[in-house]
Amino acid sequence: MARGAIAENRDRENTGLDRGAYWMSMNSFWEDWFDVERYPTMTRVWEAGAFDEPDGPFEPSLERLLDSIELTLEKARESRTS
Repeated sequence: MARGAIAENRDRENTGLDRGAYWMSMNSFWEDWFDVERYPTMTRVWEAGAFDEPDGPFEPSLERLLDSIELTLEKARESRTS
């Protein structure tokens, strides 16, 4: 997530396009050039909404991810001491 956010910020600085404007500029690729029969997995990923904007702010998602990592580390420590 962090790498993606950094790359997105760098791209915005270099091109002047935010994420939404970038993907809008790519519409012709998906409509005119992408072969759905040649790439069925990518088509399913696209149709499932994997490239859609998140519903909410970035921070709550990051907090949930970090909480999950913390719990995993705590369980690993407990299993080593027991």
